[in-house]
Amino acid sequence: MINNRNPAYQILGVLPPKKAEGFLSDWANMPGAWPLTDMDKESLQKFADATNRIRRRYKELLGQPTHLEWDEHWAVGHLLLRDMLRRAWDTRDTREREWLCFKFRDSYASMVRHERMSIEEIREEELAVTVTGPRYAAPPITPLEAALFYFQHQRNRTLRCPNVECPAPYFFASKKGQKFCSRACALPTRLESKRRWWAKHRAKLKKSKRRK
Repeated sequence: MINNRNPAYQILGVLPPKKAEGFLSDWANMPGAWPLTDMDKESLQKFADATNRIRRRYKELLGQPTHLEWDEHWAVGHLLLRDMLRRAWDTRDTREREWLCFKFRDSYASMVRHERMSIEEIREEELAVTVTGPRYAAPPITPLEAALFYFQHQRNRTLRCPNVECPAPYFFASKKGQKFCSRACALPTRLESKRRWWAKHRAKLKKSKRRK
């Protein structure tokens, strides 16, 4: 597990851990569902706002210009990647987690590469039987790759808040034994635990008071 407390530390030399955690949490908690046609107008607008917000906030990580607005092509890609990340977040199987992280990096690299290609060039690349060319070449280290590398080494800290009403359940635990993302989310469980304890011990406490 990577746990470097040095404020100057950069994952793979390109990204600070806090930036990686913010990006991964925001992406995993992004609203929206596939297919887009099943989303009502309000939900679709929330999804569009969330994707634009992520791309503005993490423009140096994603490598996208600030003026680039939401469009259907990127919407589909963002949902696919978000679902990969959520599945990797939820699984406790190390191999599946690592495979999904690889597919995330590979899929995003393809999205970025295809943005610069025509439909004919994309088809030609997909039909090629050779492993030469950019499709199979390992790209330079990027902040996004660093974020996924960090994620793979934080297995015990990447948790899903058990509060079913939590609006952003995917989070990084900040202390050992943490289960909920915040005190607000943990409060209903603590109150229920106290209620059960009181119900169980109330009779004994009343009997003890009468004896005194």
